[in-house]
Amino acid sequence: MRILFIAPLPPPVSGQSLAAQVFLDSIKDDHSVDVVDMNKDDFRNGFISLKRFHEVLKLLVDTHRKLKFSDIIYLHVSESIAGNLKDLLLFLICRNKLSSLYLHLHGGSLERQVFRANKLLRMINRYFVSRTAGVIILGQSHTGIYSDFMDSTRIHIVPNFAEDCYSSSIASIQGKFRSLQPLRILYLSNLISGKGYEFLLEGFILLSEEYRRRIEIVFAGEFGSDNERDDFLSKISPYDQLHYLGFVSGEAKKELLERAHILCLPSYLFEGQPICILEGYRAGCAVVTTGKGGISDVFVEGTNGYKIEERSAQSVADVLARIIDEPDNLLGFGLHNHELAETKYTISIHTNRLQDVMGIRPSSEQIDEYKEAELGV
Repeated sequence: MRILFIAPLPPPVSGQSLAAQVFLDSIKDDHSVDVVDMNKDDFRNGFISLKRFHEVLKLLVDTHRKLKFSDIIYLHVSESIAGNLKDLLLFLICRNKLSSLYLHLHGGSLERQVFRANKLLRMINRYFVSRTAGVIILGQSHTGIYSDFMDSTRIHIVPNFAEDCYSSSIASIQGKFRSLQPLRILYLSNLISGKGYEFLLEGFILLSEEYRRRIEIVFAGEFGSDNERDDFLSKISPYDQLHYLGFVSGEAKKELLERAHILCLPSYLFEGQPICILEGYRAGCAVVTTGKGGISDVFVEGTNGYKIEERSAQSVADVLARIIDEPDNLLGFGLHNHELAETKYTISIHTNRLQDVMGIRPSSEQIDEYKEAELGV
C-alpha cells in the first residue's frame, strides 16, 4: 500500500509529534510511505512568520508532488485559524482523493478555536471533511467536533498511548510509595501558556513552610521562549525543593517517572489525551490534574488521583496539603493506573487500532510472509 503521511515529526518533541513518529514507525516496514513533515521550530500555535510561510509553501508543494502516487492519505489536523487555513489548502490539493483521506485530530480545541470562531471556515471545512474517508479522534469527549460533518460510523475513537519503556514493575511501584519523605511531584510537559505549570508553582508557594519542606517538585519540559524560562528560574530560585531540568527523554525521563509519586498536569487547555498522564500511569504514579477537555476521557477523580480546579493555585495548594495529611490512597492510585495503562494505553494497541481504521494492518498470513522473508526462508 502506498501511503502519503502528512504530520509533524520531532524535533521539537510534543505529544502530537511523538504520536506521529510512533505511528510512522509502525507502518513504514510494511508499506511504501511518502512523508511530508509539518513540523515547526517552536510550540506557538498559529504563529506566522516569513520562515513559517516558506515551510507551509514547501509542504504544499511536496504534497502535490507526492499525491499522485498515494493509495491512502493520512493527515494530522491543526487547531488554530492559521493551521486550519493550511489544512484547507491541503484539502484542496487532495480534492480528487478525499475519499482516501483520513484525518487525525490529536487535541480538543478545534471546535472552539476554529469552527465556533468563524462560521465561514466551518462551512468550508464541512464541505471537505464530509467527503473524506473518516476522522480519527482520541476520545468520546471529542465526538461532537465532527458529529455534524459526517455519519458517526466514519468517526473513529483511537485512545492515546504511553511508550513501553516507561512502564514500571509492580515491585518498583510498591517500593517508591514506602517512603513519602519527600513527596515527589513531577510536571512533565512543555512549559507553555495553558499547561498550568505556573499554578503548580504558585500553589506550592501558598503552602506553609512545614508543608513545603515535605515536597519536592521537578519541572521537565521546554519553554516557548528564553524570557519565559528565565522568569520561571528566578521565581523558583528561593526554594531548594523546586527543580527545572529542561527537556528530558530516554533513561533520564524513565528515572523521573519511576521516582515520582505524583504526576501533576494543571492544564486549562482543551486537551486531547496528554501522553504525560498516560506515561505517569504506566510508571505507577498517582495523578493530579484538572480533567479539562480530553483529560476527562482518561482520568476519573478518586480512581486515578485528585482533581484540581483550573487556573487555581489555591486548589493546587489544598490538594497537596490533603495528600500530605492523608497519603494512604496514593499506592492504590498508582497500582490501578499502572494496570489500566498496561491493558489500554500501549503503543501496540494504539497503532494496531489506527491501522485497522485505515484498513492497512497486515493479515496474519502477510505477517508470516514478512517474517519468512526476513529469515530468508
